[in-house]
Amino acid sequence: MAGSRGHVRYGGTMGAVRHGNEHLPVVAAGRRPHVADRRPCRLGCRRSGGRTNATPRVLAVFTVCLCGGLWLAGCRRVVGSDVPGEVERTVAPFWMVSARGPVEVQLYLTSVSLEDQVTLDVSGDDNLVALLETQVEQGLLDVGPPSGTRFVTRRPLVVSAMITDLSYAASREDARVVATGISEDVVSVDALGASRVVLDGAAEQVVVSARDGAVVDLSDLEAGTGSVVASGSAQVFVCVLGELSVMASGSAIVHYTCDPDSVVVELHDAAVCSSG
Repeated sequence: MAGSRGHVRYGGTMGAVRHGNEHLPVVAAGRRPHVADRRPCRLGCRRSGGRTNATPRVLAVFTVCLCGGLWLAGCRRVVGSDVPGEVERTVAPFWMVSARGPVEVQLYLTSVSLEDQVTLDVSGDDNLVALLETQVEQGLLDVGPPSGTRFVTRRPLVVSAMITDLSYAASREDARVVATGISEDVVSVDALGASRVVLDGAAEQVVVSARDGAVVDLSDLEAGTGSVVASGSAQVFVCVLGELSVMASGSAIVHYTCDPDSVVVELHDAAVCSSG
């Protein structure tokens, strides 16, 4: 009974005494009363008799907490040591890059022919440098923490290299990819989360896909034609001389410069496309 009074169950007669402004029940001698919890019900509970039962709302809260605990249990968290570390690694040549986690990949494009291997300079917290994965498969360099591991950096975690070509850059979570001196036919960018991609140079065509809160800055990459798809709160900056197509939704922002010949724009929700 959810009121200001408790109640008593017993087999004899029941009376009441006055205590301040409240009437309290009393029981005949020899009888042990069963008194309901007088505290107010919270978190969506309901009382049935003298017992408190969980409602679906409480069960939902419990389920969320349980699932969150299981997720955290399956994710290894590694905190940086704040001790500087630096190593050199050699990998197979690559012309595509994908980065994830709190890491910055810095690529410098050169026209000088390189050997059969590329040297990576990796620096940051020494314990994270040792754990950071840098693998190349079919021309794609994948950089990030091991699967199921989350890095918390104390020092910037940086991977740098000199390469001859870069046609694809992808970033996830809070990763950052920076490349200078690009000269390609087609450059594709795929960014999501809180990541960032910054490229400069020149390309015949750029293709950009940006989601969530990603930032793609190609304002210093002069392109002949361009295609941009942006959603969520993504921000994209491009420099296109010829034809440009833009499709944006959510609160995405697309800004273009270089005075393109033609622009086709499709906007949804609160998305914005601007020039200048």
